[in-house]
Amino acid sequence: MLEIKTLETWLWNAAFSIRGAVDVPKFNDDDQNIRETGEFLSSLRIAQVNLLPYHYIGIDKYRRLGRTYRLVTTQSPSEEKLFEVSAILKKFNLNVKLRG
Repeated sequence: MLEIKTLETWLWNAAFSIRGAVDVPKFNDDDQNIRETGEFLSSLRIAQVNLLPYHYIGIDKYRRLGRTYRLVTTQSPSEEKLFEVSAILKKFNLNVKLRG
């Protein structure tokens, strides 16, 4: 049986990756939110942050579930915006990968 102390040690030494959509207008696209996210993530033991541009893959899933997809007019962020977000996060000593 795994002891709690062993589990705590394993979790403390584990390296985690974070994957997240960026630049969703009115949700997480402002610089303050990105800086606060960087500050929070830098307080964790994160090996890598994968920035995923917003996309429309979920539209069909919503349709099959009979739900309304409210972000249908939302545009994917430009390459420039992805690089801006990456630069902000890197200021927090995070290992950032675009389209991870």
